[in-house]
Amino acid sequence: MRRVLLLATGDTIAYRPGSSSVASAAELAAAAGPLSLAVVPADMMAEPSWDMPAGTMLAVARRVGKALSDEGFDGVVVTHGLDAMESTSFLTSLLVTAPGGIVFTGARRYLDAPGSDGPRNLAVALTAAASRADGVAVCLDGTVQDVVRRQWPEPKGEPETDVALIRTYPGMPGSIVYTAVDAGARGVVLEGTGSGSIPVELFSTVSELSDWDIPVVVAATGPAGMSVGPELAERMGAISARGLTPVQARMALMVALGSGGVTAVRDWFARI
Repeated sequence: MRRVLLLATGDTIAYRPGSSSVASAAELAAAAGPLSLAVVPADMMAEPSWDMPAGTMLAVARRVGKALSDEGFDGVVVTHGLDAMESTSFLTSLLVTAPGGIVFTGARRYLDAPGSDGPRNLAVALTAAASRADGVAVCLDGTVQDVVRRQWPEPKGEPETDVALIRTYPGMPGSIVYTAVDAGARGVVLEGTGSGSIPVELFSTVSELSDWDIPVVVAATGPAGMSVGPELAERMGAISARGLTPVQARMALMVALGSGGVTAVRDWFARI
């Protein structure tokens, strides 16, 4: 019988209206109903998804990797809040190389709420994790969808958790970006408009930060189109997110910074 670790981090899927406690991993496993696999529950303390720091996301990814590489599990299901599920699931896909199915799931309604979607999502996620050979997926509304699948560069060194994600707007001053760096950010992702354009006012900021060995990655909010903005930004030292969403680009920059500064990060993104 295939073994799946159910790693519970709390949040909406485990909340009970009128109660001061949340359902444990064992209680969530029971809510999923009988399944033809061995579910091993494990609880992991975590902040609410809407306030989850990068360090906790990194700890979740490491726990998943350990379960597959060292503990002999065939798959892992992580219950997670929806707000930051994209971040943690994508970070996990970047860092975990061991074979085995990984599925993140959550719920839009509390566990005991009428018509709660949690138990169904759990059952589908556990079954999917047991049957998948590898890769990270997300299960919502009873449907399993793959996280972006590529051959990611092998992670090297310790990921950097202090990476800023800043949405740009026309006329935005460089002082906003400098403020993030002054506060300790080791890298910056700029969410450009359209196909990844950033204001001209930021070009000198990007160039200066690159000289300081602080990489700046530019991600698009929309599909690629006819725009010279991204090309100009790259000439000033910006690094293209190469199709990653801004949230995904932030996780990728965290991992890439484990290899070094601007030069290493540029090489990492060039290989995806």
